[in-house]
Amino acid sequence: MDQWTARSMNLLLGPPSLVKVIKGQGKVRYVSSKNDSDVYRRFCGAVNELARAVEDTPERTEMRLFSQGEGRGEWREYVKAEG
Repeated sequence: MDQWTARSMNLLLGPPSLVKVIKGQGKVRYVSSKNDSDVYRRFCGAVNELARAVEDTPERTEMRLFSQGEGRGEWREYVKAEG
């Protein structure tokens, strides 16, 4: 769970945020160390549910949240603008 997958899931699930993400200096953001194993378990469950909804594997779905592969950057730019 990195800032991009966390911010993506927070954006897709809407408020309240599932994963606590902290703003650093400037535009830097990172996943807070205050997220515990329960948060991670719920995050993984949400990725699995999303994978079922988009009819893909959890691994490929997580990579898409990270904005990898074809069209790289489009989702990440959306997350930057919206989340």
